[in-house]
Amino acid sequence: MARGNSSQIIIGILLVCLGLLFLLHTLGLVPRINWLFLLDFWPLILIFIGLNILLKDTGLWWLVPLLLVATIIFLLVFTNFFYYRSYHYEYDFDYDHDYHYEYNPGIFRDSGTYRSSIEMDEKIKRLKVDLSFGAGRIYLGATRDEEKLYEAILRYRYRRPRVDYLFEEEKGEGHLVVERVKDFKWFNLSGEDNWRLYLTERVPVDLEINTGAGKFNLNLEKLQVKELTVNAGAGDLEIDLGDYTSQVELNFGAASVDLNLPREAGIEIRTTGVISKNNFIEAGLKEVADNTYQSENYQQAANKIEIEIAASASNIDLRLY
Repeated sequence: MARGNSSQIIIGILLVCLGLLFLLHTLGLVPRINWLFLLDFWPLILIFIGLNILLKDTGLWWLVPLLLVATIIFLLVFTNFFYYRSYHYEYDFDYDHDYHYEYNPGIFRDSGTYRSSIEMDEKIKRLKVDLSFGAGRIYLGATRDEEKLYEAILRYRYRRPRVDYLFEEEKGEGHLVVERVKDFKWFNLSGEDNWRLYLTERVPVDLEINTGAGKFNLNLEKLQVKELTVNAGAGDLEIDLGDYTSQVELNFGAASVDLNLPREAGIEIRTTGVISKNNFIEAGLKEVADNTYQSENYQQAANKIEIEIAASASNIDLRLY
């Protein structure tokens, strides 16, 4: 076979392997596929492209498809054997339940749960929260203990998340930072965490979330969220907002987003990117300008929710309750 066809051979092998992988998964022969874990190995694509350029006109061109098949097999076995057998758990969003997990010593033996909370300070007038997350799951809601400013229950992989709180007494402003600590380890590239964060209902909150991929449930109906900014790559996102005035900015790559908004609030949505307007119209909003939609009660409503959505390819499902 001509050496010049090495690129076509590699592409063909890759398609065959992916097809077999999906087929085995559909038939139940391959269990759950952890795509978030596999995405951490994306630099291998650049390596194979480089090897193909270097070797395609030599007698060693066959090494590239051979290494490609071996790498796919290794990652598949590594994901479904070591990853899930060394550390497996189930996540529960319920406030009254903690994480339930089975733990076996192995690759992820440094994983754990970190809890953090602080008492409510009557001097605080506003709370700013910066949440930086890699991949996994997040639940955010209201704390049941009125004497707590926040409560965090963070299940993590390898490195404990950083939680810092600072109170500026002159401004009456608290600043909470919760972020994942990155550390390169060959056997800990995934970092798929599960976090729960509960905030007080008693003071206005400004919330900024920067995250990669995963499943995110932001149950903010009881919170006084004044500003909400979400920068996310891909995943499933559900946002519940209450009847209060707020500014919302949502920036996505490829995501599925469920927006649950109160019917009593005046709603304005401005969009950029590839977003279908059909769902907004079906929910009762009117297009008042290019890519701008408003509820009928927007001008008269006491509380207004103004939302800016920038997405490259996302599905937005709007529901008024």
